[in-house]
Parts: sequence; structure tokens; C-alpha cells
Amino acid sequence: MLDVSINGRVDRISPEAPVPILLQRSQKYSIGGAANVAQCLQALGVTVTLVTCVGNDKHGTDLRKLAESHGIIFKCIPIENAQTTVKTRFWSSNQQLFRFDQEQPISIQNINPDNIVGVVDPLDFDLIAFSDYGKGFITSELISRVCQMVDGRIPLVCDPKGSDASKYQNIFSITPNFKEALVLCGLPLSSNTLDRVLLLRMLQKFRDDYHIAFPIITLAEHGIAYFLDDELFIQKTLETQLADPTGAGDTALAAFSYGLCNGYPISKAVKYACAASSFTVTHVGTGPCPLLEMESRYLQLC
Repeated sequence: MLDVSINGRVDRISPEAPVPILLQRSQKYSIGGAANVAQCLQALGVTVTLVTCVGNDKHGTDLRKLAESHGIIFKCIPIENAQTTVKTRFWSSNQQLFRFDQEQPISIQNINPDNIVGVVDPLDFDLIAFSDYGKGFITSELISRVCQMVDGRIPLVCDPKGSDASKYQNIFSITPNFKEALVLCGLPLSSNTLDRVLLLRMLQKFRDDYHIAFPIITLAEHGIAYFLDDELFIQKTLETQLADPTGAGDTALAAFSYGLCNGYPISKAVKYACAASSFTVTHVGTGPCPLLEMESRYLQLC
């Protein structure tokens, strides 16, 4: 998806309705969604191929050019009547006023897993990361097909969306946030993100019911929960001044995947995810965490 940030100044309220009038000062385009995950990985020195779909429109052309300018190999799947998703955020004094979305979810009937896996060989990679934003591109059939093709020879990681956890069965890891994990487990929403019994219950459910080997749950400012040999661990993150949480999940997925690509243990990959996302939230808008910055923050967590 394409992210647009419009920054300006608010000096008065509209006489037409009780809404602020934004006087635009600048406008910035950046790549979002799965493309932001790819950008974050590329910034960490990883060679990245992005397999996605965009509309045959100006926004799709802009997104491709931006991705390729970051050194990302862009593989686009043609899908009839697809529209490029655009999220436009309006800002004043580092405060988001509102967001305007332009999108049209893809019909599952238009998704053919053969077309997607046909543009790349999954075994040409050290890891495959699925960034599922619930737009219709990532289907259970696609994940199942890729699982069969790789047959456990490389890790498959996914940032999930929705309420159907069976969609992600048999992959190596998922990286939901606390609310997303509750929804996937069919549990009522809770505000107690540090409920250790609840966290362990969800992690065990992902493993035992859906055969997800190493699920993790991101906990915003509280860090990341994971478990090894049925023992729960909560990796604390660094204290930061929150500016904008946009893209934190993308950064966590990318940094966690980076750790797994390098063959690091789960505990170290989780520390990388905490380190990188603690940097991202200090900046307005999406964007990558530089490798040296992540390494520096990782050392502070050790």
C-alpha cells in the first residue's frame, strides 16, 4: 500500500462544521504495508523480493518506483480490477488529525496461488515473511501451498490479521499484537496485556492447535511475549518517547525475520524486534530502522 502524509498548520475551526482547517505545508509519499516490511528488511542489509499486487493506476506506479528506489525487487501479480490501497494521514504539530483510506479489498475468487508462486521459487530464499493486512491477497490456500513447497526447509513467518487462526497453521511463527492474538484465539478482549496465564494460554493454543512452532505476541511498550519449553518469557523493550506507532508491527516482523535469517535463536530474534520497533515509534510515519541503530539498541537490551 502507499502511505501519504500531509503536514500543515491548524489556526482556526471551519465555519461550515466544527472541524479544524489544515493549511498544508508539505506532502510525503512512502511505501506501507508489506512494502514497508520489505523496506525495513532492506535497510538491515537483506536482499528482498516483494511479491504483491497493485492496481493499474498512478498510485501503483508510484509505489513500484518507490520500492525499487529502495533496492527492493518488485514482483507484481496482475489481478483484474485491483485498486492500489492508499492511506493518507493528516498531521499538525506532530498530531494526527485523521486518516483517509482509498481501497477495494480483493475478492478471494480472483486469487490464484499458482500465479503467485509462479513468479518466484520459494526455495530460492532463506525466509518468507507474509504481511497480512486482510486485503484478500494472503489466503489460506496460498499459505498452505507455500508450506507444502518449502516442507520446513526455510522458516515462514506471518504478521496475521482476522479471526481465523487455522489460516496460518503449520508455519514457523506468527507475530500478532495482543489484541490480534485474542481475536485469533476467540477470546474476549482484555486490557491486561501482562496477564501471564492468558499469554501462555494463547501461545500454547497457537502451537498445539495450529502447529505454529514459535509464535510470539507483541505487547507495545511492554515488549514481546514468547515461550520456550512451555516457559513464558516477556522481553522488555526500551523506554522511548512515543511519536507515532504507525509501522511498528512491520518493523517488528522485519527485525524478527532478520534474526531468523541469520540463524539466531528465538530469544535473540525477539530482542532485535524489540530494539528496532522501539526506534520506529519515535518517528512520525512509516520508515526503516537502520542496522547500526538496531544493533546499538539490541546491546542495551542485553
